[in-house]
Amino acid sequence: MDRKGLLVLFGLLLPLSAIAAKKDEHQNVVFDPARFEQQRTTIEREMAGEGYREIDKQQRSEVLAALDRMSRLLGSSTSIDALSAAEKVELFNAQEQVNTILTRAAADSRLTCKRETPTGSHRPTTSCMTVAERRRRQEQAQDNLRSTLRGAKLNGE
Repeated sequence: MDRKGLLVLFGLLLPLSAIAAKKDEHQNVVFDPARFEQQRTTIEREMAGEGYREIDKQQRSEVLAALDRMSRLLGSSTSIDALSAAEKVELFNAQEQVNTILTRAAADSRLTCKRETPTGSHRPTTSCMTVAERRRRQEQAQDNLRSTLRGAKLNGE
């Protein structure tokens, strides 16, 4: 790939998942080596707060490790052009890992509310939970149903 192609690749494909435009909403930000430490601080603050409430410990450590690799690669450089081709690839891969994990965590952390009328009641209630909580609850209900059906088959019913 020629130099111009590399510049286009890294200029267009290095967004940094860092700043939320609205509460509980994820947004990619254009990568700027000169502002990397500020963006990194923002990501760490968001992971510690409510912005990525559905990120688990393993994912959090993977993001922090990728940010450390990026920091090491950038060093005191203010331009991606100062990096070797291998370093650019490693930087890009670390960036993609951060984007993938944070994008998924942001989507799972989105709070949704539903108006439901509980069985045996005429009064609707509002229940709010994250997308991941709803998915876990649905999976648990399906598992319970399967267990019940499996138990009924074993008992010859």
